[in-house]
Amino acid sequence: MKPCHGHRALPDFLIIGAQKSATTSLLSYLGQHPGIRLPRKKATHYFDLNYSRGTAWYARHFPRTGGLFARLSPFASPFDRPWLTGESCPSYMFLAEVPHRVKATLPDVKIIVSLRDPVDRLISQFYHEHRKGRAAGGLESYIADSLQSDWPVSGGDIEKIRQRHAVPRGFYADQLEHWLDFFPKERFHLLRFDRLVNDPRTTLNQIFQFLDLPEHDVDTSQILNKGSKTDSGTANQELLSNLHELYRRKNAGLSKTFGTDFSW
Repeated sequence: MKPCHGHRALPDFLIIGAQKSATTSLLSYLGQHPGIRLPRKKATHYFDLNYSRGTAWYARHFPRTGGLFARLSPFASPFDRPWLTGESCPSYMFLAEVPHRVKATLPDVKIIVSLRDPVDRLISQFYHEHRKGRAAGGLESYIADSLQSDWPVSGGDIEKIRQRHAVPRGFYADQLEHWLDFFPKERFHLLRFDRLVNDPRTTLNQIFQFLDLPEHDVDTSQILNKGSKTDSGTANQELLSNLHELYRRKNAGLSKTFGTDFSW
């Protein structure tokens, strides 16, 4: 039975992260499948920033179920729609309060996670924030600001947490273990960012299989929300080596838990 609120669909799947791991492009690629209809925008930020607005507000972002006759007919069921919908919001994986909210609203949802080398992801996040004027210093000072931070990050301004706690956003194992407290492992599909880039056809068809959809050829020539470097400097090799070692320790159990090699 497909989730809905009134005659609006609710997500059958969520792309929950990680940030700067092609989540915008991934949702666009999935939307090319004839069995998927996309929401009005990529991320509603319902489960992190807008949860107080309620399910009716959330549902308004997603397609209507059936045509006009079906919506007016007392015999038509919105659960019978022949397509899927979903959204992509990479802060969902990072913020600890999100999984229980998702469980309460979408108890049967499927969860897709794209993971990137956490050091590359961190650097890409810095350039993203720098372009938006939210990282005034250089790369090294940006890293230093959150190098001692751990996960979960609780309390405070959620917007600042999303933007400033950059280092712990790469503690994927901690975040996904927390999600496993609310959803069984078979509800998750994890993919590697580099494999999406290098072999998009195979990677996307594996996702379609996970969503119980037939294979479909997708045009992946367009890359959305692609990052670009600025003139704000680079990190020294010792700092990068320390980061690689930190992430290696923090994510040591990830491959064993999910059966995919994440030894970047």
